[in-house]
Amino acid sequence: MKIFKCTFILSALLLLFSTACLAAGSIDQSGGAAAWGASKKIVTLPVTGDAADGSLAAVELSDKIMNDLTEFLLASVCAYPTPDGTAPSATTIAVTNAQGRDVLGGKGVSTALVPTSSEQCTRPYNPFTGLYEYYEVEGPLSITGGTGNVGQEYTLKLIFLKAN
Repeated sequence: MKIFKCTFILSALLLLFSTACLAAGSIDQSGGAAAWGASKKIVTLPVTGDAADGSLAAVELSDKIMNDLTEFLLASVCAYPTPDGTAPSATTIAVTNAQGRDVLGGKGVSTALVPTSSEQCTRPYNPFTGLYEYYEVEGPLSITGGTGNVGQEYTLKLIFLKAN
């Protein structure tokens, strides 16, 4: 009887934690950073929002992608609905560095970056200087998405330029 109780409790805990892990939304990072000539790289990231509220928990870009971006600057972040996907509602996006600073300076959060129809873009913004500035990639970047339509699908396009 004790074995049955232990097995039941362990199964319940496993189910609970697996549901929590699956409910975070996801980013497909398999495409890596595609080169556009010698001085430009584009990272295209298909996103699927959480099955409960459409959100995306913080996802760190893979080592493969980050290694491809050595000596590059983040120039812009664009978002658009994934063709034939579950339509997104207007959703916010934050791109943070290893120290937790939003390199878009809140521009992807103060107004929804993910549009309901056509592509929308913003550039890295420095709230201290009040200027849009390229962001030097010095470590891992993480992406977080706000709530929206359940299971919403959109694509993020990060454009990087070669540092001089």
